[in-house]
Parts: sequence; C-alpha cells; structure tokens
Amino acid sequence: MNNYIIIYKKLVLVILSTFLICITSFAQEKIVGKVIDSKDGSPIAGATLFYTHLNSSGRTVTDNKGDFKFDIVKFGDILNLQVSLLGYLKKDTILNLDVKQLNDLLLISLKQSNTQLETVNITVSTGYQNLPKERSTGSFTYIDNKKFNEQVSTDVISRLESTANGLMFDRGTGSTPRLSIRGLSTLQGSMTEPLIVLDNFPYEGSLNNINPNDVEGITILKDAAAASIWGAKAANGVIVITTKKGKLNQSLTIDFASNASLTDKPNLFSIKSMSSSDFIDVEQMLFSRGYYTGQINSANKPALSPVIELLIRRSTASQSEVALIDNEIASLRNFDVRNDFNKYIYERGLKQQYSLNMRGGSNVMSWNLSFGYDQSSDNLNAEYNRRNICFQNNILLTKDLTISSDLTLTLSESNSGKSGYGEIVSKSGGLYPYAQLADNNGKSLPIVKDWRYEYIKNAGNGKLLDWKYYPLEDYKSLNQTNTLSDILVNLGANYKFLNALQVDIKYQFERQGSSIRNFQGLDSYYTRNLINGYTQIGSNGEVLYKVPLGAIVDNTDAIMQSHNLRGQLNLDKTFGKHSVNAILGSEFREANPISHSNRVYGFDENTLTSGTVDYTVQYPNFITGTRSFINNGIYSSDRTTRFVSFYGNAAYTYNSRYTISASARRDASNLFGFKTNDRWNPLWSTGLSWGISEEDFYKKTLLSNYLPYLKLRITYGYSGNIHPSLASATTIQYYGNSAYTLLPYARFENYANPQLKWETTGMLNLGVDFRSKNSRINGSIEYYDKRSSDLFANVPIDYTGGIGTTAIKNVAKIKGKGFDINLNSLNVDEKFRWSTDLNFSTNKDRVTDYYLASERGSNFLNVIPSRTGLVGKPVFSIFSYQWAGLDPTTGAARGYYKGEVSSNYLDITGTGTTANDLVYHGSAIPTIFGSVGNTFSWKGLSASIRFVYKFNYYFRKETISYNALYTNWIGHSDYELRWQKAGDEKLTNVPSLTYPASTQAEAFYRFAEPFVLKGDHVRLQYVNISYQLNKSPLNKLPVKSLQIFLNASNLGIIWRENKEHLDPDYSYNSSMLTPSRTYSIGIRTTL
Repeated sequence: MNNYIIIYKKLVLVILSTFLICITSFAQEKIVGKVIDSKDGSPIAGATLFYTHLNSSGRTVTDNKGDFKFDIVKFGDILNLQVSLLGYLKKDTILNLDVKQLNDLLLISLKQSNTQLETVNITVSTGYQNLPKERSTGSFTYIDNKKFNEQVSTDVISRLESTANGLMFDRGTGSTPRLSIRGLSTLQGSMTEPLIVLDNFPYEGSLNNINPNDVEGITILKDAAAASIWGAKAANGVIVITTKKGKLNQSLTIDFASNASLTDKPNLFSIKSMSSSDFIDVEQMLFSRGYYTGQINSANKPALSPVIELLIRRSTASQSEVALIDNEIASLRNFDVRNDFNKYIYERGLKQQYSLNMRGGSNVMSWNLSFGYDQSSDNLNAEYNRRNICFQNNILLTKDLTISSDLTLTLSESNSGKSGYGEIVSKSGGLYPYAQLADNNGKSLPIVKDWRYEYIKNAGNGKLLDWKYYPLEDYKSLNQTNTLSDILVNLGANYKFLNALQVDIKYQFERQGSSIRNFQGLDSYYTRNLINGYTQIGSNGEVLYKVPLGAIVDNTDAIMQSHNLRGQLNLDKTFGKHSVNAILGSEFREANPISHSNRVYGFDENTLTSGTVDYTVQYPNFITGTRSFINNGIYSSDRTTRFVSFYGNAAYTYNSRYTISASARRDASNLFGFKTNDRWNPLWSTGLSWGISEEDFYKKTLLSNYLPYLKLRITYGYSGNIHPSLASATTIQYYGNSAYTLLPYARFENYANPQLKWETTGMLNLGVDFRSKNSRINGSIEYYDKRSSDLFANVPIDYTGGIGTTAIKNVAKIKGKGFDINLNSLNVDEKFRWSTDLNFSTNKDRVTDYYLASERGSNFLNVIPSRTGLVGKPVFSIFSYQWAGLDPTTGAARGYYKGEVSSNYLDITGTGTTANDLVYHGSAIPTIFGSVGNTFSWKGLSASIRFVYKFNYYFRKETISYNALYTNWIGHSDYELRWQKAGDEKLTNVPSLTYPASTQAEAFYRFAEPFVLKGDHVRLQYVNISYQLNKSPLNKLPVKSLQIFLNASNLGIIWRENKEHLDPDYSYNSSMLTPSRTYSIGIRTTL
C-alpha cells in the first residue's frame, strides 16, 4: 500500500505542476462574463467567443457553467466580441472598454435558431464532470427531457426503450428484458447490465425508486473514452441520470404534471393453444390404450382431468348413464378456459402519476423541491404505490465556495394480485383447456390441481381441510406485500482558487430497506394442501396437525447501506487558443446488503400468535407416505464489498479545433485477489478529435458548402466488469442446523483464487460528427471494435481435490464490432414543421476463447437460447438439427446422421452428432436494430410517432410435444397441422401423433430446422400527440405554459419476417403474453 501512496503523491505533484503552468497569464486586465439562453436564462456551455481589441485578437470558450474570462492589455478603445454556438444565432457585440460597468459581470444572451435542429447545444455528464459534447472525444448519447417525456411510464428505464442509439432491450434470451449497450462484454448472465449512475454516484437501490418526472436528462456512455473513468464497472456501458436542479437568480418556477394510463386486457387468443376438442380426442385415445391405468390404480392418487374421470365412470356405467356422460364430454369440447380468464381474471390496468416541482434561486442560493406520487393497478389487480420527495440546495457561501446538499426519500408498496394465464396450472405444469373457473351464475368452481379430485373430495372422511382448488377464490387468501423505503443523501463542497482550479468533495449515503411479507391464509390452497399433507389421523379418529392450523407467513427483511466518498481536483482553463479541462481524484465506496428470512406457521391475524413446529422429524405425506422435513424458511445473508479507486482525466483543446484526451483509473477491492490488488494495472483510455471544418483548406472545398461542420474522433481504451458474487478467498455459507444431525452446517460458496480480477474490455471507436448547411441534417456515424478478455468462465480443475471438476476463473474471450448511426433532419421548416430522427445500430459478437467440456450437438439446443461458448460463433447462437422431412408413410420426423437420412433419434441426438453437424442459423440477438421517429408540429399542436426495428436474428418457436401433452397437459395449436395421411408431408412439418410418445423423437424434431424462424420485425412503439398553450392565451391565469398530451404505446408489430404471425420477443414460451396496448392522457404546466 505504501507504494501506492508514493505513486499517487508523485502523480498529484506532476498534475499540479501542469495546472500551475497552464494558469500562468501575462494579461494586465480581465474581461469576465457569462453566456445564457435568452429563453430560460440557463447557462450555455461550449459557446465560442472571438474578440478583437486594438491590434490583438483571441478566442475563448465558456465553461460548464457558461462562464468565460479573457485577458486584454489595457482598458480603452473598442472591443469587438462575437459569440457563436451551433443551435443559436450568432451575436456580435461592440463594447466600450471605458465604461465602468465592465467591472461587473458581462451577461450575454443568445437566442436559439428556429432553422436549426434542437440537438446541438448538448452538455453531457460522465458522473465526474460535465462536458460540452462538441469538445469531447468520446461516444455519448444524450436524451433530453423533451424526448424522455415522449413515453409514459412510472420508471426511468422503460422510457429509454427505442430512444437511445446503441441501446437495446433483448427479450429473446430470458424471461426479463436484458438491457445492453453495444452488445455483450461478458459471458455471465448476472453481469450484463450497464452501470447506472444517479447524480454522480453509482445507484445501488431499486431503479423503480427513481421518479422519471425528476429526470432532467440522461447521458449514455458508450466507448472507452467516455466510460473508462468508471473503471472496473464500466465494460457494459454507463447510463448517467441527471435530475432537475435549481439555478442561481431564478424566479420561483412551479411545474405540475399529471397523467393517467389505461392498459387493455391481454389478447389471450394470440397464444397458440390446443383446442379443447382436440385435447379431449387425445385423452380418449390415451384412455382407450390404457395409458391412465397405472395412474388410476396408483396409491399416490395423481391428478386426473375431468374427462378421464368421466371415462372411468363410463367404463362401468349403464347404457342410459353412458349417453349422459357422452353428452357431458361433448359439452366440454365447447369450453375454452381463456374465456374464463378474460371474464373473471383479467381487468383493464390503470396507472396514475402526479408530480409537483418547485425551484428557484437568489444570487447566493439555488434550490429545487419536488414531490411525486404514483399509483397503479395492473391487469391482474396487483397494486403499486410510490411516493417521492426530493430536496436539493446549493449555497454560495463565498464567491469561491459552494456547498450542496440533496435529500431524496422514496416510499413504495406493492401488493400481489390474481394469478394469471400460465400460473393457474396443475402439478404437472399445464392446464386442460376446457377447465371451468366459474359456473353460468359466476360461482367459483374447483379445478384439478395436485391430486385426483375424486379422491380428495372424500379424503380423511371429513376430518381434513377442504382439499379442492378454487382459482377465483384462492387469491383472496393470498397477499404478498413489498414495502420499501429508500433514503439518499448527497453532500458536497466546491472551492475555486487560482482562477481555474476547483476542489470538489462529495459524499453520498444510501439506505434502502425492504420488507416482503408473503401471507398465505388458512383458506388458501397452498396452506390447506401443506397442512393436509402432514396431517395424521389416528386409529381412534384423533387428528394430529404437524403443521399447525392457521396462516403461513414468510417474511424477508433486507437492508442495503452504501457509502461513497469522493475527493476531486478540477481544472477548467482557457487561455488564448488553448483550453485545458482535467480532473484528478480518489474515491472510496462500500456497499453492505443484509437480508433475513423466516417462516411462521399457524399464524392468527387477530391474536398475532403462531404455532410450533418440530423441524427435526421427517413426517409422512398423508397420501403418498413419502417422508420429508417441514421447511423452516430460515435464511440470512450479509455481504460487504469495498472499492478504493484513483482516477484522472484530462483533455486539451487547441484553437477549438484539436482535442486530445486521456484517462486512467485504478481500482482495488475486497473482491479481487491480492495479486490483482498488489499490481498497478490501471484501466485507461485516450482519444483525439479534429474539427476539420475549422481548417482553412476545408473551407475552400466544395464539401464545406454541404457540410459546414465536420468533426472526426478516435478513441481507444479499457474498461472492466466485476462478478458480484465471486471472491478471491475461500468462502462458505452457513445454512443453520442440519435436520439430520441437528448441528450447524455450511457449504462452499467460492474457492480460493488469488488471481481473481475484473473482466477487461478494450474498445476502439471511430466517429464522425456532421451538420449540413442551414442545419437541416446533423448526426454522427461511429464504428467500434471491442475485445473482452479475462472473462469469467468454467475451467477444468483437479477433481481429486473434492470440490468438483470445474471452477470459475478469468479465462474466456469474446469480441464484437458494429456501427452506431444517428441522423436528425428538419424536413419542413415553415408554419408546419416536420423533423425526423433515425437511430441505426449494428452489433456482431463472436466467442474467441472458451473451454467446452463437450461439443455434443444437443448441448447447443435449448428452447430459450443460452450462451453456447462455441469459438467462432455468437455468444447467443441458434442451431438446429438437419431436417429431412416427414416419412411419407408414417409421418415420423427424419433427420441426418453421418450424411444419411435417418430416423434413428438416439444416433441423431447422441454423442455422434457434434456442433459441426448442426445447422447454424445465426445470432439469437438482433445484430441490426434501432428506431425511427417523426415529429410533426403546427402552431401549438405536435405529434410524434416512433417505430422500432430488429433485424438479422433468429428465434426458436414452440411446437407440439406429445410427451408434454400426455403427461403435463401442455398442448399447442400445431397439433392441428400434424401429419395424418400420405401426402401431408408436402404440407406440414409437424410429425404424426404417436403412442407411446417417443422422447428421443421429440428431442430431435422440436429442435429441427423448420422450427427456427427469422426474428426480423418492425414495431409501432408509440404515438404521442400534444397541444402547447403558451402565455398569450393564458394571460388571465397564473400559468406560463400548459401542455395537454395523449399517448398510445405498445401498438404492435406492423411487419414481421415470419409467416406464422409470431412476435419474436414473446414466443419462446407457449403461455407468454405480448404487452397490451396502453393509452394515456396527461397535462404538464408551468406556473
């Protein structure tokens, strides 16, 4: 550690020396001022000031706060000053330097240009500093408040979808959307998310805590020059969220926003479900062949469907009873359980949002106070409520010392609702499609759940609890509540000295507490089933409840506390044609999540008492006789992670034309091995930019007439990624007392790995920024190439050590490359305006080094695509077995083995088929994606419409599985397309119905070529219509502006490549529902 301190001190001395050299000035007099926006008085960063005085001239640029200063030889005579910035009208000012007012602050206001796109005056935030985008070398995407509010949602991340270049929401490789920036940089599923930074610090709490109405803007850091300052946490990109702040000398401003959203019921009939009639046909066929004989006679009393129970009765019924039973079965063919779900389960969802923001400031203080309230009830009546309070304050104690304090408090509560389609299922995981949830009068009916209905209705001779399952009643006895509180405190002090230097100290404390209470009342099926299962009835009729009568309550309490402390030295100096912007700092961060869980049996809500349970005895199940322990539900965890970091970043600009930047960061952590912490091996980046349009030779070219602004950028650097649950030392996890030995026991969680370190991603970024004449078109084109190494993956180890055959180490490698293109155009600029913005991104990744224990073909075939690890292929790839069609005589599926047509499924799916024998289709993740938005406006009326697209990828569709149909009651509408007679093989790829079902055959055809489809599609994401009333119509009201808006979102796919009308984002699970359309209405007003 002493070596670190010595090196650190040397670096400080070197950079301080550089700072002092830079601030040396030979001027005798100073001109000091600020450039502001004439519309709202906000400071303008990055404005260029060109001045001439006597026989000298010079140039300077405003800093992040809009301030500028420059030196002149002496007062006297006339000074000509020209101020310009893209997006604003150029302003020429003539100053008489004899006027004494020049001793005061010179205030210059710029007007926005109506003929230019409103996307050029952008200040981006890295979380450590604010930079004018035009003076940066890195790759940034900035989403301003206007675009951010084109979508309506209660969370921040949802509003980013479709609006950010290079940002993609992948729904095809998991049950929840996976957010990625420029593709994958890791192979570990828990490490793919970008780093979220809120007001300068990594945010450890739930993202649902953040009130989107408090957000001023979002910066996405995409390349190494932009993100590497975050070191070992930045390889997946960084999303920097900046909240609204007050401004000095700002009059009281009050914003109020409110909206209500109505969400349609989901379209259950888009699910490819098997019809009730077909399902009953299959059940009759299976019954006639004796498939259910073993289940009927089983002492375990497995669940049998109503039709099978009727067929059992029919087998011993009289002729008159047979007719009645046949009629009853025929009537069931007309039922579709989806109608009951639609009628009794699903509702229209309703969300409401309210936000009040007040801000203002004097010449020594600025403040911001906001309140937010959200409440929602979704399609299943699950409720969510959130309350936010945020207060931010900056005080100018002296002209050089500013202190700041921010306090944010979030309180939220969620309550579970009903169980939906795919959740109300039997023990087997499926549900017979003719199930009835209610009778014709709406009275709740039981359905078959875990056990045979004919048995449980009389089990125990009335001494047991009702063992039937009533879906429409069950949710009334279930309630899972999640109460969350989050407090976030930011304190800061900024001191300016020597004209250009600042010392910035920031501290953040966060404490998030959550309490999850899962209440399962005595009337709930779960509780009744568990109590009955462990109940014992003595020979004398005595009932012994080994699980006490009463509710079962699971409680989980979790607390997460984090501390962040940062000390930073800033330099922002412009002198003549030179501009230097640099930071040097160190920070400490600690996060400590703690959680405890327990379970209470026999809970009485009235007396708040509970029963006692003996967890040390294995009790027999009432039906099966199988012995098992009663779950005690106890679990605890406590984890602390610490980081110590040193970092620096510097950028030098000459003549507002050439910029060179560099950054370095060194991280040490208690997660890393001592060999890593003992090495000085910083993550770094460097970059260059060239404002080629400022060159005299360029201005003489024909191209300058079309592209008066052209800037080239190149960056290269490294960033890292860490595994949240790995540690360098051997760690164990305690699991309490063993039910077998009654003694404490533990399991290994991590094995010693002193060389454990962060994953490393190196990225090259080439970019060009441009603007056409009259700013009708502007945008950027970027190419990136990134290589990730030291990735966490399994490697073989000596199995004789007794800890397994593999361990996770830093061994794998992947690479990726692609383009990010952003184009903004002003197509019509009259009273009627029409503008377009296009986001176009590509990403192509490949595995370059990975250990595979086996390349057996079946290992690369999954319903949900998984990381294949196959060198030379994408991380998420789609493979399939070669398809030789259906047998024309039997309808059996056929494939290839060793190049020959075969129906030997054991050979085809066995070890003899390797990855090289499979058909490789392509990536399971879109390699081309983006969005197109158009905005039309006339006077105060505006309409925005946005389309999103995903191209060049594949997905695997579900199809019929006869095994799942027979044993799990899971059907698929492909059953109707099955081969039934000779010649059908020319019309379908669905094999014939077979009995008994062949597991090996299904392992082949479900993963064969015909069931892989192109995922390309275009989706209408949202339409937003608004009407803006400005001051003139509101003169008699204390209102500065009023906006009324309508929004429609999730409007569906308008084009898709596949011909089966499947939604590629929601098709890998047969019960997945596509998002329902949402309609919103709201207002935004400023007082």
